Amino acid sequence: MGSDFHDLSQVACGLVPAMLEHLTQSKADEVVFHIRAGMKAEILSGFGSGGVWDFAFRHGVGHDEVRFKRRRPAGTDPRLTILDY
Repeated sequence: MGSDFHDLSQVACGLVPAMLEHLTQSKADEVVFHIRAGMKAEILSGFGSGGVWDFAFRHGVGHDEVRFKRRRPAGTDPRLTILDY
């Protein structure tokens, strides 16, 4: 379903709630945020395991990028061939 992009690199206070609002409203399979450089610890603390989202960080010039990908429900990923015992 594509991806959404949001530039939150100027946001310091209330970053996690702003990101949660965008994630909740998004219908996309992937949501990309530009955030202020050095905020990785705050994001990890705020999102923990990510819930229904997998996320990864990438360093940029003057900002960091957080890429959220929607998790598929267990057992629905066609790339996996898991044996049930």
